[in-house]
Amino acid sequence: MPGTHLVIDHAPVAGSGEGPRPVMDSLLHLPGYSSETVTGDSGIFLGYTRYPGYPVELHSAGDRILLIEGTIYDRPLSAVVSELTELTGHLLDGSDETSALSGWVRDADGEFVVTSIDTRSGRFVLFNDSLGRLPLYRCETGDSLYISREIGFIGKMAGWPGMDRLALAQTLLFCFPLEGKTLYEGIRRVPPASILCGESAEGGPVRLRIDRAETRDLERGINGKGDIGEMSEELARLFRRSVSRRASGPCSNVLSLSGGIDSRAVLAGLRSTGSGFGAATYLDHCATASDDSRVAGILASKLGLDWSLMRLSRPTGSDALTLLRMKCGANYLGM
Repeated sequence: MPGTHLVIDHAPVAGSGEGPRPVMDSLLHLPGYSSETVTGDSGIFLGYTRYPGYPVELHSAGDRILLIEGTIYDRPLSAVVSELTELTGHLLDGSDETSALSGWVRDADGEFVVTSIDTRSGRFVLFNDSLGRLPLYRCETGDSLYISREIGFIGKMAGWPGMDRLALAQTLLFCFPLEGKTLYEGIRRVPPASILCGESAEGGPVRLRIDRAETRDLERGINGKGDIGEMSEELARLFRRSVSRRASGPCSNVLSLSGGIDSRAVLAGLRSTGSGFGAATYLDHCATASDDSRVAGILASKLGLDWSLMRLSRPTGSDALTLLRMKCGANYLGM
């Protein structure tokens, strides 16, 4: 999967052998994938994997590096860089106060993982958005810390820890592991709105602190005296604003249209905001979603949408192996 890879380890992290760089290069799963090393100094390795068009922004000033993966929709990039440089700078200077950054995370509209490091002091800050839309994983082994968007990167770096038997049982019962677990012992999901601060100390263990940004209480006011009609109007307004922000970028918008309520809600949001878009629906080789594709076709016809029906070929064993290597069991092979 594309995204950020961070290793805190005073071994020669940027060297050869089973170091982060060759591990990162071994995970270029699809044509067009590439990887970049940002730094391997002061016991910190920072790199990322991407495909053409994947949003990664890198900014550096002196010993400090800011890596922004993903997109923040409610402010221009220049403002994001300026704000985060100041907010993370205090933490890289040694402050333990994360309330200002917590407020920024709470208010920002986006999907992101941000990493800020000081290569001179060995301090680092990493945080994600308030809904954790980009899956992120971490593992601590001895004096080393691994954080990555890809389980496989951590698994290879940590020598593939054994299976977590409880997480495996939970997956068989619920289709996913609970409590932030993964199928692998010691590799855990980073929760949404997490702020990870630490320092890579020469000759000592990695010092890591994890704070959770304050999140909105979605129940506040629901059972109060507020008028349900007014609250519904406010939710609709916020939904239209979010849809409009995401549709206003430079790329063409394509709605993945099924016959379900989710995509129809986005369709209504796009139409109500006047956003330009096309639509596409897929039908697998067994035609199990034929009712969905039929409803999607009716919607597209009535609304005059530029719509495509994509009929998928039968998956191969190679397809299943590719999915297994990319997601390490986090997605079931039937997908």
